[in-house]
Amino acid sequence: MSISVRRVAVALAIGLTVAGCGASQTPAPFVPAATPSPLETPLETPAETPTASETPAASALVAPTVAPTVAPTDTPAPTLPPVAAGNPTKCLGWAAYGAEFTKAAKSLKFNVNVYCAVLPSGWYVSSFKWSQPHGVAGSLVATYKKKTAVITISEGNFCPGCAYVADSDLGSAYFGDMTGSLRLTAGEYALYVNPGAVVQYQMVGKGVTQAAFTSMAAALVKVPKS
Repeated sequence: MSISVRRVAVALAIGLTVAGCGASQTPAPFVPAATPSPLETPLETPAETPTASETPAASALVAPTVAPTVAPTDTPAPTLPPVAAGNPTKCLGWAAYGAEFTKAAKSLKFNVNVYCAVLPSGWYVSSFKWSQPHGVAGSLVATYKKKTAVITISEGNFCPGCAYVADSDLGSAYFGDMTGSLRLTAGEYALYVNPGAVVQYQMVGKGVTQAAFTSMAAALVKVPKS
């Protein structure tokens, strides 16, 4: 064999050997790339429910009860003290007419007392008279004035059988320590005690307010019989 042929044979043998070796090798299995795990989605945390201690008490949600307002009532008039305890020397005109008042109180055949008036400043005694006819109850009439205002107080049997006439009834008022009927007639206030009786009392006022009239009537003072 020539040298050329031998070289060819050797080259061929080497090529086959190489090819055989490559054919006998098992290819490595295909491993797919690892799939990344999906991102974990956080669960939505529900809002916390307040516990019983956190929930406002039911009583706190109730509107406060407002105490009802009591409508004010009229204050009753105070009880007047007994006029018998008054001092008749404080009566208007006592210096001039006190002796006559005292004599009338002793002489008049009244079952009750004679009264004299305690009036505010500015008033004066306009007239005063009393009489005690035989066999009947006597009477006493005193008139007081202040400018255009006039008050006349009549006691006893000054108008036998007379009865009062009034445009309006104003209720009751004090005549000293007695209670009488207050009337309004033709613009004049009149206070009657036992009207029409044999012994009655009457006070009539003109040119004065009702408040002033009732105040002066309540301030009448008893004149002691002895």
